[in-house]
Amino acid sequence: MNKKFLQLLHISDSSFPSGAYGHSSGLEFAIEQGWVKDGKSLLAWSTNYLQFSLATLDAVAITKAYNLISLKLLENFTDGEYKNTFFNHLEELDQELASFRMGRGQREASAQTGRSFMRICCDIFSEYEVLEKLQLHIKRSLASDTSWAMLQFPIAWGIIGKLLEVELELLIQTFYLGIFRQWSHTAVRIIPIGQVEANRFVVEMMPHINEKKYIPQESETFQSCVPGIDLSCMGHYNMKARYFRS
Repeated sequence: MNKKFLQLLHISDSSFPSGAYGHSSGLEFAIEQGWVKDGKSLLAWSTNYLQFSLATLDAVAITKAYNLISLKLLENFTDGEYKNTFFNHLEELDQELASFRMGRGQREASAQTGRSFMRICCDIFSEYEVLEKLQLHIKRSLASDTSWAMLQFPIAWGIIGKLLEVELELLIQTFYLGIFRQWSHTAVRIIPIGQVEANRFVVEMMPHINEKKYIPQESETFQSCVPGIDLSCMGHYNMKARYFRS
């Protein structure tokens, strides 16, 4: 097993301190409303999310962020022109992705996870100068309260994946798997379903995750059409009592 694969396993583990385990992406609200009530309905909910949002929005963002990082950029990152070009493109990409998050809770959850993930990766993968510079840029942006103060999680995932030299297809599939593993944990706690049914759900999602049609091309534009997920995320933000932050 090579180092790149081991690093990918590490950053995708549910115990990695990115804060992702504290979010349900609206699933908690969907369960409360009775839209998701067992393993079968969770599978239907998830395949819909994969087809009409994860593959057409999050995975497209991962692909574009992945391709922002180039050897030429890394070799010339101390050059002001290269650095500014990178940050400008990153900010535009981040703002466009955030604009597709219908609810405030969605945008904030993804941003909080993205920044936490990037901060930890900056500390443990300190050999990459671009991460240190990116961290400084984010801190300055937050301190000055500029319009770009976020860093959506798929973008952070794409950047780290490229720096670790993980194959793009594998990187995206691992991202999908992480989402659905988290949802299985949510379902165990909230529906509740048993561990066997939860793990069966994850296994049943794997053939869908492995389909080539869910690996986008860089030229693809952002799209998302999951009104149920959007309503759940917005509804969750207004819940008075909840286990998860989103």
